Order: sequence, then C-alpha cells, then structure tokens
Amino acid sequence: WTLPPKTNSITLTSAAAMGSNAEVRMAVEYNGLLYIMSGRYVHSVNTSHSVSTARDLGAGNVGSWLVVVGGSLFVCCGNTDFIHKVNSAGTWSTSADVYAQVIIPTRKVVWRVRSGTGTVDNAISGIDANTSSLETAMVTAANWTFPATTAGYSVGDSSYQAVSGVEYQGQAWFGRADGMFQPDVNGDYFNRTPQLKESPVAGNTIG
Repeated sequence: WTLPPKTNSITLTSAAAMGSNAEVRMAVEYNGLLYIMSGRYVHSVNTSHSVSTARDLGAGNVGSWLVVVGGSLFVCCGNTDFIHKVNSAGTWSTSADVYAQVIIPTRKVVWRVRSGTGTVDNAISGIDANTSSLETAMVTAANWTFPATTAGYSVGDSSYQAVSGVEYQGQAWFGRADGMFQPDVNGDYFNRTPQLKESPVAGNTIG
C-alpha cells in the first residue's frame, strides 16, 4: 500500500472568482511548464510549483484560449487583442492583425474562429497545417486563407459566440453556450447537442 500523490496549493494573485473576466479559464502544459490563463494574465508554474507571470496581455485584454501549435504556445484574446505567441526559447510576440477566439489544430488544417472585433464573430478561417514556418505564418491574417471556400463559413448563427473547441476524428468542433457544433462535408456547422440548446448557459462547453 502506498500513499496517494501529495497535492500542492498555488496562488494566482491576478485570478478572481468564476464569472469574472479574471477567472481561471484554462491550463496547458508547454515546454516543461504549466501555463494558466486568467483574465489579462498568463501564469507559468514550474516543477517546483513556483508561479510566475509569464505574460501580461495588457489592460482591457482578456485571454480566451490557449493552444500549442508546432513548437509554440498561442494565446487567443477574443475581440480584445490580437493573438500572442511564445516560442520554446521563452520569447513572446504579438500579432499585428490576427484576432482569434479559439484556435484548433487538426492534421491537415489549423482552424480559427473570429476575424474581427464584433461582439459575436463566428467566422471561420484556416491555414494549411503543412505550411512552411507554420507558427510564423499564423500571426499574419493574410495567411489564413485555407481553403479558399471558407469565405462566409461560420459556427452557426450569431446568437452565441463560439468559445471553445476540440479536434475530433480529424474535424474541428466548436462549442457555444447552446451546444457543440460539428461541420458536415460541405463545411456547414450544425448543433450536435440539442439538449444544450434548450438551456443555453454561458459556461456550457467550457472546461
């Protein structure tokens, strides 16, 4: 018989209660560190459980999604700022023109939701996952053109913002308050969880 693993308590000084813009939204392991997003800050936790502020996204900016693509970690900021990126050397940079609510990499295409600063913007665009220097290409809006037929495609209507996503069987599914949306063979998204549509809640499909 052995004792269970010991738990460790950490404190994120910038985090706040659920329901606020500073709530802890998600965490991703990258380059030997655990990155935790809460409001305008991205924290990193090392193997000694020491917490550091890895990135201040800026006043008024709120992180919406964390994702590792290739060898870099990307931070989406919804309609509050362009995407931020950190590479394996720990160097941060900010795109000059790419907004994203969510970014989901699949085997063939990296997909993003959002193209501007609208309150609800479910527009979808993609970039070929085999693009040379993919992580560099992702920070330029002109490169998000794959395939050409994505113009006008979106995650459902504008009733709710897509706020989460997951790669499943080679497809990018996206979550909204009213359900999880899957694309058909034509790239049109349909709600596959009608039970959530009956009781849409802001926290649905998150976490």
